[in-house]
Amino acid sequence: MSDENTVLSLLATFPRDLPCRLTADELAQVAQDLALVIEEIDQEEDDQKETKDAMKERMSSLVARQRRVARTLRRGVVDRTVMVDVMADYETAVAREIQTDTGEVISSRPLTDHERQMPLTPETAAAAEGAMATHSVAPEAEQGAEAAAARG
Repeated sequence: MSDENTVLSLLATFPRDLPCRLTADELAQVAQDLALVIEEIDQEEDDQKETKDAMKERMSSLVARQRRVARTLRRGVVDRTVMVDVMADYETAVAREIQTDTGEVISSRPLTDHERQMPLTPETAAAAEGAMATHSVAPEAEQGAEAAAARG
């Protein structure tokens, strides 16, 4: 303790960090800095959520694609759009769907009443005869189609 009559001599001056009360202006500036940091955190969280959602969606898409490809591999077949001719066999009253690229009978069914009407003009009759000739069906192929139709 010093009394009023004690003489002090300066030994050194140096910087030192000490707790100091903030002024009103300094408090306002710190509050503003805090508000900005909170806003940046919110924005970063939103950005990360969007990124995670996009990554999750991409992964879901890849997993779905993987399942489709694996299913195709297991089945060994793929569905494709192919051209099919519906041919009428008037002798047996049967309509046959025939795959045009392979000639395979896809299905057989009874002709409808409308389909049982044979072509009336010589031109359409010749065309029907020609088409029938180009799609002659082997008996075993027809039996396979009928068995497939019976299964369902």
